[in-house]
Amino acid sequence: MKKPIFRFSLRTNRSKRNGTFTIYYYFTVSRISKIYKSCYIDINDPAMWNEKKQRVFNSCPDSYNINIQLESIELAAKTIIADYFIKRKFLSVTEFERLFDYTRINSNSFYDFIENEIASNLKNKLATGTLQTYNTQISKLKKFSATLMFEDININFLAAYENYMIDKLHNDNSTIDKSFRFVRSVYNKAIEKGVAEIEKYPFRQYHWKKPKHTDKKQKALTIHEVNKLHELYNKNSLERKYQNVLTYFLFACYTGLRYSDVRNLKFKDIQENIIKIRMKKTSDFVSIPINDKAFGFIGSGFAEQKIFRVLVDQPTNLYLKTIAKIAGINKPVSFHWARHTFATICIELGFKIEIIKELLGHTSLKSTQIYSKVSDKVKQSEMIKWNDI
Repeated sequence: MKKPIFRFSLRTNRSKRNGTFTIYYYFTVSRISKIYKSCYIDINDPAMWNEKKQRVFNSCPDSYNINIQLESIELAAKTIIADYFIKRKFLSVTEFERLFDYTRINSNSFYDFIENEIASNLKNKLATGTLQTYNTQISKLKKFSATLMFEDININFLAAYENYMIDKLHNDNSTIDKSFRFVRSVYNKAIEKGVAEIEKYPFRQYHWKKPKHTDKKQKALTIHEVNKLHELYNKNSLERKYQNVLTYFLFACYTGLRYSDVRNLKFKDIQENIIKIRMKKTSDFVSIPINDKAFGFIGSGFAEQKIFRVLVDQPTNLYLKTIAKIAGINKPVSFHWARHTFATICIELGFKIEIIKELLGHTSLKSTQIYSKVSDKVKQSEMIKWNDI
């Protein structure tokens, strides 16, 4: 009977987007039958990995917690191997993977739980953007705490995490709210599956600062600012990378499309000057007539060709902030501002709220009404009507 081998290895040939390197586990019972999967543990520097001992050096930040977690993983694996050895049964790679994943899903590790949930249950159910958000939140949390057990999530932990987001990351209330809602949703899912305890639920006692209702209203450009960006685009004086980003950002300002929909937009999606697509985030169908300003950015191409060369969201948002400064706009612009800009300008132009709802692809009028606060400019134009009485 072949002796199974279980080892750890640091993947040094490829780093993650945030510059960290992931520890993997390796299991084999033969040269042909083997698996190589992530332990969901990341370290910043490959020099901190001790290949001989298959642990991180003590000089590695949070080395104690990381090594404890590796010992826990190794113990789970060796327990499975020993059980089959004692029973003199053959342990296939498939059977080991099934038992090992079950053990990890039912561990008390926050990261083990959610990463296994993503891999086994959520990957094919959630939109790409939502999965990316989950992974971003996990990465953010790991930078604050490399290891995290459900029992560690208490009032003190939540307070420390909030202070970290405020003092170190300079997150606004909306960003902090998203991060806490993510942690809470994972905790709730763990309770459903019997991994976390409802008796220790910390979110009843701890209340973080919620975003103001005006947050989305503030994250929009004025008509004047959009015109300034369009003038900058027409000058064609920007570096090519900035000019490219400004192209699809302005198109979104004039159509209200989300980043994911602009990125996937193809020439076949435009029929008789009307955008007809199924939105990636909601899977709902939307039909948007193209105004003259937006039409100028389209160009020509074959049916299956994407209209814009859209960069990933991080450089897109980074370049937009630079573009805004060049245009003399003192706002922390990101791509989602385009959608808010479209909606708020539609309000100023006198669009009916029901029409804006259809253009944005909202299923509920309540979602659209966050934009319906009337601006001073509209109030002034309406009040002028009194002069004609």
